[in-house]
Amino acid sequence: MEIFFDLTYWKSVLGLNYWTGYLGSIIVSAGNSTDDICIPIPPDKFDKTDPEKIQLELLKILVDNNYSRKILTPADGFNVLTVGSIHQDASEVDFSQAQFLQKRNLFILHGLVSPHSRFGLGHNKSIKPEILMPGGRSLFRKAPIQMNPLHTKFKMDPAEWNVPPGNKVAWPGHSGQFNHVVYTCGTSNAAALTTNLAGQLYEVLLELNSTGDEDKKIDENYFALVIKTLLVHGASWGEEADLIKNIVKELPAVPSNGVKRRVSPFIGYGGVNGERVLDCTEGRVTLIGTGSLCAQDGENAHEFKFPLPPSLSGKVMEKKLVATLAWFSPINVLSNRYRKAHLYMENLMKNESLGLKGQSYDLNQSSKGTVQHQILRGESADVLIEDNYLTIKVNCRKDASGMENWEKVPYALAVTLEIPENIEVNIYEEIKERIQERVRPRN
Repeated sequence: MEIFFDLTYWKSVLGLNYWTGYLGSIIVSAGNSTDDICIPIPPDKFDKTDPEKIQLELLKILVDNNYSRKILTPADGFNVLTVGSIHQDASEVDFSQAQFLQKRNLFILHGLVSPHSRFGLGHNKSIKPEILMPGGRSLFRKAPIQMNPLHTKFKMDPAEWNVPPGNKVAWPGHSGQFNHVVYTCGTSNAAALTTNLAGQLYEVLLELNSTGDEDKKIDENYFALVIKTLLVHGASWGEEADLIKNIVKELPAVPSNGVKRRVSPFIGYGGVNGERVLDCTEGRVTLIGTGSLCAQDGENAHEFKFPLPPSLSGKVMEKKLVATLAWFSPINVLSNRYRKAHLYMENLMKNESLGLKGQSYDLNQSSKGTVQHQILRGESADVLIEDNYLTIKVNCRKDASGMENWEKVPYALAVTLEIPENIEVNIYEEIKERIQERVRPRN
């Protein structure tokens, strides 16, 4: 991972102490739901039903009843990072064993949003939860008395077991026992794993500052923001998004251009791949930038330049660009807009040097909170010369009332360029060499 070195960024020392109060807790779980589930399959036919059909019916129930599974306060906080739960854990389980005769794993796909996880949206229809992390596989017990001959009723199994599945966690044991563990499920587990990843990112940032050049060190006052940015930076939609998309498309009054917006409450920006943000490879380069903006003319925008590797010129290959912007906004509790400062990225789709398209998320919705995350892809044979750059502009404007023109808003930006691993091109070294050059900032 390299520190993002740009050509047009200038530092300002004004207001840096203003926002240090935001460096408290930034990771919050979405909350859990343990409601009974009634699947529209007759009880006498349930055991012979295809598991994929059961999975699909459960997903439909979660989508149809999202209004009763809203995230819990303080998960709706503007500046916090809200974490939902994936139906996934690292334990190995043989569900054919006798102890599982009365327990059912209703999802066969590990990457799906968990039945115990609560959903968004946040204030002003912002994306909440922003990310998903493994929260354990929730099991269900068939209710002993089935009242409806057309539906099979299930109750969620208790949250703590002495055997897997679930996340293995420390738990109070008998007096004098210090190594007792149980297997649990919940969004608190997902938030704990997110905190663990945040700790690893903190160590990476310390290492970068200890080994990098003095002028490329990241101010430690920005560490919390950089970590928030990188946690979202590793998120993406997978197969689970396609399943939910297909369900949403069948809902009444959902236009084709509104599908992405209706999917995001369930999976946010998607599950997080920690390896993507902890390490770079020859074919994947992550650059970081930080700064602070205000609404005053001349100080309300920064331009960042991402050097493009000439070795990609003329080659038809898959290229993936991930850009994530996060900030801590001052708030106005007397305004229904709440968020005083709106920061946003420009130029992602307007760069002529790199042909990219296919935004994964609804652009308008991704700018509602305090994190903007976009994933673009392209395969064209771009013509790249030695001085080609990808330009990303970060802007600041007032949102809710009460923000002074001089009021500084801190932000962090992460940008990743990636090509397939089987392509023998070392873009990491190319970009690293280019950012070693000193370029005078433009006023």
